[in-house]
Amino acid sequence: MNILKLLWRKVGIQSMLPYVLFGFCLAISVCACVKDVDFDQVDDLILTPVYDIDFIYAAVDIETLITQNDDSSTILPEVIANDTLDYDFLENDFVTDNIVQVTLTFEFENTIEKGFDFNFQFLNSENQPIDQSYTIPVLPGAGVDALPVVTRRDIILDRAAIVALSTAEKLTSSIRVEEVSRDLTGNIILKSKALYFVSYQF
Repeated sequence: MNILKLLWRKVGIQSMLPYVLFGFCLAISVCACVKDVDFDQVDDLILTPVYDIDFIYAAVDIETLITQNDDSSTILPEVIANDTLDYDFLENDFVTDNIVQVTLTFEFENTIEKGFDFNFQFLNSENQPIDQSYTIPVLPGAGVDALPVVTRRDIILDRAAIVALSTAEKLTSSIRVEEVSRDLTGNIILKSKALYFVSYQF
Protein backbone atom coordinates (compact mmCIF):
# COMPACT_ATOMS: atom_id res chain seq x y z
CA MET A 1 0.00 0.00 0.00
CA ASN A 2 1.67 3.21 -1.16
CA ILE A 3 0.36 5.56 1.51
CA LEU A 4 3.62 7.07 2.70
CA LYS A 5 4.08 10.64 1.54
CA LEU A 6 7.61 11.58 2.52
CA LEU A 7 9.40 14.87 2.11
CA TRP A 8 12.63 13.78 0.45
CA ARG A 9 15.70 15.93 0.17
CA LYS A 10 18.81 15.16 -1.83
CA VAL A 11 21.88 17.15 -2.87
CA GLY A 12 23.48 15.82 -6.04
CA ILE A 13 26.76 14.06 -5.47
CA GLN A 14 28.13 15.89 -8.52
CA SER A 15 28.12 19.04 -6.41
CA MET A 16 31.28 17.66 -4.77
CA LEU A 17 33.32 17.98 -7.96
CA PRO A 18 33.94 21.76 -7.80
CA TYR A 19 35.24 21.33 -4.24
CA VAL A 20 37.63 18.58 -5.28
CA LEU A 21 38.98 20.79 -8.06
CA PHE A 22 39.22 23.73 -5.65
CA GLY A 23 41.23 21.54 -3.28
CA PHE A 24 43.61 20.65 -6.08
CA CYS A 25 44.11 24.33 -7.03
CA LEU A 26 44.65 25.25 -3.38
CA ALA A 27 47.27 22.52 -2.99
CA ILE A 28 49.11 23.76 -6.09
CA SER A 29 48.97 27.35 -4.78
CA VAL A 30 50.48 26.30 -1.47
CA CYS A 31 53.25 24.43 -3.25
CA ALA A 32 53.93 27.46 -5.45
CA CYS A 33 54.58 29.60 -2.37
CA VAL A 34 57.33 27.28 -1.12
CA LYS A 35 60.88 27.75 -2.36
CA ASP A 36 62.68 24.92 -4.25
CA VAL A 37 59.62 22.68 -4.49
CA ASP A 38 59.93 19.58 -6.67
CA PHE A 39 56.76 19.86 -8.75
CA ASP A 40 57.10 16.23 -9.77
CA GLN A 41 55.77 15.54 -6.27
CA VAL A 42 52.40 16.95 -7.35
CA ASP A 43 51.89 13.64 -9.15
CA ASP A 44 51.80 12.00 -5.71
CA LEU A 45 49.28 14.44 -4.28
CA ILE A 46 46.26 12.69 -2.75
CA LEU A 47 43.18 14.58 -1.60
CA THR A 48 41.02 12.89 1.06
CA PRO A 49 38.07 15.23 1.75
CA VAL A 50 34.84 14.16 3.45
CA TYR A 51 31.53 15.52 2.14
CA ASP A 52 28.41 15.75 4.29
CA ILE A 53 25.31 15.52 2.09
CA ASP A 54 21.61 15.33 2.97
CA PHE A 55 20.16 11.86 2.35
CA ILE A 56 16.55 11.42 3.54
CA TYR A 57 14.13 13.51 5.56
CA ALA A 58 10.67 12.18 6.43
CA ALA A 59 7.81 13.18 8.72
CA VAL A 60 5.02 10.66 9.30
CA ASP A 61 1.86 11.03 11.40
CA ILE A 62 0.57 7.65 12.63
CA GLU A 63 -3.04 8.91 12.74
CA THR A 64 -2.91 9.66 9.02
CA LEU A 65 -1.66 6.17 8.28
CA ILE A 66 -4.38 4.59 10.43
CA THR A 67 -7.10 6.68 8.76
CA GLN A 68 -5.93 5.65 5.30
CA ASN A 69 -5.88 1.95 6.21
CA ASP A 70 -8.78 -0.07 4.77
CA ASP A 71 -8.93 -2.48 7.74
CA SER A 72 -11.79 -1.52 10.08
CA SER A 73 -10.50 -3.59 13.02
CA THR A 74 -9.94 -1.94 16.40
CA ILE A 75 -6.42 -3.33 16.45
CA LEU A 76 -4.63 -3.36 13.10
CA PRO A 77 -2.23 -6.33 12.74
CA GLU A 78 0.25 -4.01 11.04
CA VAL A 79 0.52 -0.71 9.24
CA ILE A 80 3.01 -0.54 6.39
CA ALA A 81 3.84 2.72 4.66
CA ASN A 82 6.17 2.69 1.67
CA ASP A 83 7.48 4.86 -1.12
CA THR A 84 9.86 4.61 -4.09
CA LEU A 85 11.57 7.51 -5.82
CA ASP A 86 14.26 8.18 -8.38
CA TYR A 87 17.62 8.41 -6.64
CA ASP A 88 20.92 8.16 -8.52
CA PHE A 89 23.19 7.35 -5.59
CA LEU A 90 26.57 7.91 -7.29
CA GLU A 91 25.72 9.62 -10.61
CA ASN A 92 29.03 9.24 -12.47
CA ASP A 93 32.23 7.22 -12.86
CA PHE A 94 34.36 9.82 -11.07
CA VAL A 95 32.36 9.37 -7.89
CA THR A 96 32.33 5.57 -8.16
CA ASP A 97 36.08 5.40 -8.75
CA ASN A 98 37.17 7.81 -6.02
CA ILE A 99 34.84 7.26 -3.07
CA VAL A 100 36.35 4.78 -0.63
CA GLN A 101 33.51 4.73 1.91
CA VAL A 102 30.03 6.10 2.50
CA THR A 103 28.55 6.36 5.98
CA LEU A 104 24.78 6.76 6.18
CA THR A 105 23.77 8.35 9.49
CA PHE A 106 20.13 8.06 10.58
CA GLU A 107 18.31 9.77 13.44
CA PHE A 108 14.68 8.96 14.31
CA GLU A 109 12.53 11.01 16.71
CA ASN A 110 9.52 8.98 17.81
CA THR A 111 6.55 10.05 19.96
CA ILE A 112 4.42 7.03 19.00
CA GLU A 113 4.15 4.52 21.86
CA LYS A 114 5.17 1.71 19.52
CA GLY A 115 8.47 0.64 18.05
CA PHE A 116 8.74 0.07 14.32
CA ASP A 117 11.09 -1.10 11.58
CA PHE A 118 12.45 1.23 8.91
CA ASN A 119 13.62 -0.55 5.77
CA PHE A 120 15.31 0.75 2.64
CA GLN A 121 16.96 -0.66 -0.46
CA PHE A 122 18.42 0.64 -3.71
CA LEU A 123 16.99 -0.46 -7.06
CA ASN A 124 18.24 -0.39 -10.65
CA SER A 125 16.35 1.14 -13.59
CA GLU A 126 14.32 -2.09 -13.92
CA ASN A 127 13.20 -1.89 -10.27
CA GLN A 128 15.37 -4.86 -9.36
CA PRO A 129 17.01 -4.81 -5.89
CA ILE A 130 20.73 -4.02 -5.74
CA ASP A 131 22.94 -5.30 -2.96
CA GLN A 132 21.29 -5.94 0.40
CA SER A 133 18.23 -4.53 2.10
CA TYR A 134 18.80 -2.51 5.28
CA THR A 135 16.50 -2.62 8.32
CA ILE A 136 16.71 -0.28 11.32
CA PRO A 137 14.64 -1.09 14.46
CA VAL A 138 13.36 2.14 16.02
CA LEU A 139 12.61 2.45 19.74
CA PRO A 140 9.05 3.13 20.99
CA GLY A 141 8.17 6.69 21.90
CA ALA A 142 6.79 7.84 25.24
CA GLY A 143 3.68 9.60 23.91
CA VAL A 144 2.87 12.98 22.43
CA ASP A 145 3.16 14.71 25.83
CA ALA A 146 6.75 13.55 26.34
CA LEU A 147 10.00 14.31 24.60
CA PRO A 148 10.64 12.22 21.48
CA VAL A 149 12.65 9.04 21.97
CA VAL A 150 15.70 9.19 19.71
CA THR A 151 17.20 6.24 17.85
CA ARG A 152 20.50 6.69 16.00
CA ARG A 153 22.15 4.28 13.60
CA ASP A 154 25.14 4.39 11.23
CA ILE A 155 25.41 2.16 8.17
CA ILE A 156 28.82 1.93 6.53
CA LEU A 157 29.09 1.14 2.83
CA ASP A 158 32.54 -0.15 1.88
CA ARG A 159 34.12 -0.22 -1.58
CA ALA A 160 32.38 -3.47 -2.53
CA ALA A 161 28.97 -2.01 -1.69
CA ILE A 162 29.79 1.26 -3.49
CA VAL A 163 30.72 -0.60 -6.68
CA ALA A 164 27.54 -2.69 -6.41
CA LEU A 165 25.45 0.47 -6.02
CA SER A 166 26.98 2.17 -9.06
CA THR A 167 23.92 1.14 -11.08
CA ALA A 168 21.39 2.30 -8.49
CA GLU A 169 18.77 4.68 -9.88
CA LYS A 170 15.96 4.36 -7.35
CA LEU A 171 15.44 4.11 -3.61
CA THR A 172 12.57 2.26 -1.97
CA SER A 173 11.75 2.54 1.73
CA SER A 174 9.09 1.47 4.18
CA ILE A 175 7.95 1.87 7.77
CA ARG A 176 6.27 -1.12 9.43
CA VAL A 177 4.38 -0.88 12.73
CA GLU A 178 2.72 -3.97 14.26
CA GLU A 179 -0.38 -4.29 16.49
CA VAL A 180 -1.58 -0.74 15.97
CA SER A 181 -4.54 0.51 18.01
CA ARG A 182 -6.82 2.93 16.17
CA ASP A 183 -6.52 5.46 19.01
CA LEU A 184 -2.70 5.54 18.73
CA THR A 185 -1.24 9.03 18.30
CA GLY A 186 2.15 10.56 17.63
CA ASN A 187 4.59 11.04 14.82
CA ILE A 188 7.96 9.96 13.46
CA ILE A 189 10.63 12.29 12.17
CA LEU A 190 13.58 10.86 10.24
CA LYS A 191 16.68 12.88 9.44
CA SER A 192 19.72 11.39 7.75
CA LYS A 193 23.04 12.30 6.18
CA ALA A 194 25.44 10.61 3.79
CA LEU A 195 29.14 11.13 4.49
CA TYR A 196 31.21 10.53 1.36
CA PHE A 197 34.91 9.76 1.98
CA VAL A 198 36.88 10.65 -1.15
CA SER A 199 40.45 9.69 -2.05
CA TYR A 200 41.67 11.27 -5.28
CA GLN A 201 45.25 11.07 -6.54
CA PHE A 202 46.39 13.63 -9.10
